[in-house]
Parts: sequence; C-alpha cells; structure tokens
Amino acid sequence: MQQVLIIGDSQTHTVGKVLQNLLRGKGDTVTRIPLSGYSTSKLFTYAKDKISPDQYQLVYIFAGGNDYKPTPALVMSFANFFKNAKVVWVGPPPATRISDLSKARKVFGSKVSGPDYWIKTGLFDKRNKTNEVYKKAIAQTDAFYADPRSLLPDFPSQPDGIHVQGESAMKIAEKLQDYPPGFPLIPLAIAAFVLKRLLT
Repeated sequence: MQQVLIIGDSQTHTVGKVLQNLLRGKGDTVTRIPLSGYSTSKLFTYAKDKISPDQYQLVYIFAGGNDYKPTPALVMSFANFFKNAKVVWVGPPPATRISDLSKARKVFGSKVSGPDYWIKTGLFDKRNKTNEVYKKAIAQTDAFYADPRSLLPDFPSQPDGIHVQGESAMKIAEKLQDYPPGFPLIPLAIAAFVLKRLLT
C-alpha cells in the first residue's frame, strides 16, 4: 500500500477519478485534487502552498492543457518538487472532433460553432506542441511523461472535444495505474541509497 497524489486540471475530474478508483482497488491511499482551469503555473503554486511533497510515494500530475504557452522550465521544477516520489506527468489529451455539440456548448458556451471547432481554432495543433515540449522537459528529470496520444492511439472523438470521458477515460487510467509498464515503484531516496551501497 502506498500514498498516492493525483493533482491537476479538469482531466483530474474524469481520467483522474477513474485512476483513483483503480488504485484504491489495489489498496493504495489516494488523494485526488482536481483544479479545473488551472495552468501549470497555478498548479505548482497551489502545490507549494498546500502540499507536503514528502508524504507521497507516487504522484500523478495532469497539466498542460490550460497553458497559454509551454513553460518547460516550470514543468521541470514542478516534477522535481516531489523528490522522493515516482512522478508521472500526464500531458494534455488531444483536442478532438466534438461528438456532442450541445454538451460542448453547455461547457464552453455558444462560441463553439461546430464539431470541428477545436481543430479550426488551432487548439489541436497547440496541444500537440505542448506535449512535445513537455515530453522533452520531463526527460531531463527523474519523472515519467505519459502522452495521452500514445496511451490511446487513434484517439476517438470526445463529447465536448476536450475532456476525456467514458471508455476513453477508462482505457487511459488502466494504462496509467502501472506506468511506465514494468517500472518498480522505489522512492528515489531509497534507490539512491541502494545504488550508493552497491558502489561502495
């Protein structure tokens, strides 16, 4: 059993909730903090003000979808904040074709002009770029990057085109619960101690 933190933007309401249930089913103690609309900067500020980083062995950060522009240095600092935990950074899912226009307008307003709204506004391309930038940033830390585009190839259309729901949320959460596959959960402080003993 381990202490797990799931924190992030609105995807923490959907995929994060499914992930929470899966991890609790394994016996983990899970704290989930969904902060809809929060950018990476606001999430990191919240974490520094409200969270004790040493109390968790596993941390999932859902972030990037609300960033006006990529902030790789901030992403690295945020991931490194949890020094003794395995950190999985979950990037923004792709903006998809809208499958339920009325639902999308209920969430985002009348500006949503049609099923291809997110593609036409450039959000699809913007999120792809964010994933590529943040993937490179996380590669310079001890954290792991989970790209929803890789977790769910041929990403299906979502009801509002932004929030991952239903079967898609379940499939992503199932892959996240043991991400990356085959990686043993050893807090970095313990791993460093073991490595030091082996080398002396």
